[in-house]
Amino acid sequence: MEKITMSKKYNLSIQEAFDLFIRKCKIKNLTDLFINSYEKKMIHFYEFIDKSERAFLYFCTEDRYIPTFNIQLIRAEKK
Repeated sequence: MEKITMSKKYNLSIQEAFDLFIRKCKIKNLTDLFINSYEKKMIHFYEFIDKSERAFLYFCTEDRYIPTFNIQLIRAEKK
């Protein structure tokens, strides 16, 4: 698996970073339902980036594994 560019001295693969994310979720005592949800969504993420969730990316930026970025959400008009 390709390595993603990390800030500082980290050089983790996406899977390694995701494993750290799941470990942090368990430390925060998130339910198995949440953790299973993240794991299932990660499969779609891998498909999206061609094997190279948004909460996972925030984790990577908070722990300085990747640079901070802004996500612009699309707002739908209410009827």
